[in-house]
Amino acid sequence: APEGERGDLSVLTYSSAVTGTERNAYVWTPVDYDPARAEPYPLFVLNHGGGQNWGDWVEVGRAPQILDNLYRQGEIEPMVVVMPDGNVPNYQAELLENVIPALAAEYHVTDDPQQRAIAGLSMGGMNSLVTWLTNPGQFAYVGAFSGGLFFTPPFDAEAVNATTTLARIYVGDVSDFARDWVYGTMATLDAAGVAYEFAGESVGPHGFDVWSANLVDLLPRLFRAG
Repeated sequence: APEGERGDLSVLTYSSAVTGTERNAYVWTPVDYDPARAEPYPLFVLNHGGGQNWGDWVEVGRAPQILDNLYRQGEIEPMVVVMPDGNVPNYQAELLENVIPALAAEYHVTDDPQQRAIAGLSMGGMNSLVTWLTNPGQFAYVGAFSGGLFFTPPFDAEAVNATTTLARIYVGDVSDFARDWVYGTMATLDAAGVAYEFAGESVGPHGFDVWSANLVDLLPRLFRAG
């Protein structure tokens, strides 16, 4: 995006009770972000994959450039995007008890679950799905890019459906090694009666060309119910 039309990319440093260390997350805010705005901003949690870290969506996936351009084109709602480090023994505790409270202390983000979204790629897609299923009412929007469930956690399908505005699943083509995993996850959701959308197969393998395109598709669908 042209200079002067780019959002701000900053680093959130917080204390993690899960790891007992100081940890970091990237935070993107739109170019016209106003901490004094009457209405708090929707929150989008964007997760990396296995073998990656909190910098990969910025350094490889070009998330800031995608967000900047979609926002300047009027394609997405103003939002705050946090990209945390998912390399922890308890992702749900880290996110809900450490990352989000630390973010809310420094940024003007909503506590309304209907204005919260979570998505991720591969392992981050799994973390997003498990968080969504086991914490109904925390996130109204969820996306999984080439990510599925390694195990089926206990969950209440009726509560999940009642508190979800959009669940959207993505996967690469036959060259994506996670393809069968994702189709198996969709079969599990179907059997449980969980409502979701399947975006169809993206052209490409298990890589950021696919995942960045998935992000481009998902972002305009967030926080625009109906």
